[in-house]
Amino acid sequence: MTEELLSLQSVNMTYYGSAFGLTDVDLALSEGETLIVYGREGSGKSTLLRIIAKLEEISSGEILLKGRKIRDISYKELNFGYTFGKESLDKRKTVGEIISYPMLLREYSEDKIGEYLEYAEHFFDLDCACKVSNLKEIDVAHMILARLFSVERQLYLVDDVWKDLPLEIQSEIVDKVVLLTQAKSAIVAIGDVRLAEKFFDKNRLTVAFGGTFTSALPLDQIKRRPQNMESAILCGYELHIGRLQKTELGYYAELEGEKYPVSQPISDIYVGKEVCFALDGAFGVQKFYYDKNCERIIAD
Repeated sequence: MTEELLSLQSVNMTYYGSAFGLTDVDLALSEGETLIVYGREGSGKSTLLRIIAKLEEISSGEILLKGRKIRDISYKELNFGYTFGKESLDKRKTVGEIISYPMLLREYSEDKIGEYLEYAEHFFDLDCACKVSNLKEIDVAHMILARLFSVERQLYLVDDVWKDLPLEIQSEIVDKVVLLTQAKSAIVAIGDVRLAEKFFDKNRLTVAFGGTFTSALPLDQIKRRPQNMESAILCGYELHIGRLQKTELGYYAELEGEKYPVSQPISDIYVGKEVCFALDGAFGVQKFYYDKNCERIIAD
């Protein structure tokens, strides 16, 4: 049985002076597992990675590493790797200096450092002698990833540092991330469903929406009952606003003049109101549907 590595239990986080944050996050990661965090810009993906990396403080709840509270564990003992953004890079240094920095901290031999830099040049198509200030955007993303994976980590936290690049280039970079995270404990944040699909076969995913996160499940389980709007879109459902109605025969959705039988809502307070229904081309309205703001399922 695989040992649990990381656990987030009822975690809440708010930024000072802002209404945005993370709400009641419950997630777990096993040793050697890659967890995909999918969500659009501003959904909370990066904030989630930052609180795990101890770059932001949580307001309540607990984050545990093998049962220990991470707030009581030093950065060195945690040994988490995080894809720091390009704004934190020293543009006066060379690519090789940036990549080798984690290895130097761990007193790797010159031969071992040189071997990895040679690998990085080939795998990421980088010139280690090039100054950071002269790099193209794709090279910056490659360099950040090369530095992250230059040493063995207990957990790799991979933010989507490629998100501003053309989709074709993003796809090539994510293909590399798929290879690099195999058999490693990692959490990967992705904001495009076409890229997230590259991980779906073997990995669980959680869907971020407005600072909340769904249960981490394989895609086929999520599709049976998407927990929020983003989950439904991810699974290919069409979402439509319609009116929930009730007769002596049961409940139905009224969409563009058509009536579709639906399951019972969690409360009759929704009857007569507009709600968000998930449509499937083959089966019509699905049993699950959402409040008008698409924040939660309101059907049993």
